[in-house]
Amino acid sequence: MLLEVRDLVAHYGDLQVLYGVNLDVDEGEIVAIIGENGSGKSTTLKCIFGLLKPTGGSIFFDGKNITRSDPAALIKANGRKKMAYVLQGRRIFRPMTVEENLELGGYTIKNKKLIKHRMEEVYQLFPPLKERRKAISGTLSGGELQMLAIGRGLMLNPDLLLLDEPSLGLSPQIVAQVADLIKKINSNGTSILLVEQNVSMALSIADRAYAYEIGESPREFTKEEISEIYGNLSKSEELRHIYLGSDK
Repeated sequence: MLLEVRDLVAHYGDLQVLYGVNLDVDEGEIVAIIGENGSGKSTTLKCIFGLLKPTGGSIFFDGKNITRSDPAALIKANGRKKMAYVLQGRRIFRPMTVEENLELGGYTIKNKKLIKHRMEEVYQLFPPLKERRKAISGTLSGGELQMLAIGRGLMLNPDLLLLDEPSLGLSPQIVAQVADLIKKINSNGTSILLVEQNVSMALSIADRAYAYEIGESPREFTKEEISEIYGNLSKSEELRHIYLGSDK
């Protein structure tokens, strides 16, 4: 097992957001987190990556307790497995070029040849980025920005990639392309924990899923189980509300 989250509790001030989250990601899996807005999906990723300190529970990565680790420790790894986090909203450095953004993604790598090698691997995965490698990032399309955000995360060759809403604001055609890219990244050996409001996309690529509801612990479903729930949404508004939030 690559990632284990046990009884995770988190607050923003006095507001409790996570209520005893338990989830796992095995080696080679794509695991999706779906559910209502405000139910703690993104907060879970922030706790895992150390951007928010939980108020209860434990997080284990590659067998090591990382509950209160700093993000820097997770990306440097010091010989251990590494984790990368692609935040919601395609937060790249827009005044900088595509190439400069990718170089920043590999800033902990001291070997310049290795940085160039990793960059070429990203370009092979995302050919449009190679074509626009000298372009100012702020001029990219929405789909290209998402490719760059993911590509920057891949510069460290992470064992686990955390993706927060990669399809947000993209056209259906680009969403399908992003889904294919996530599957390709996974087939190259990277495990993925995916927060996604687009349930159709998430279920099309995930091995397992966790459904969040505000004020409750998330429920785990196999792909077959949650696909069956999704297939019956038109017959049950209650299921839509509980398991899939505002997704249409």
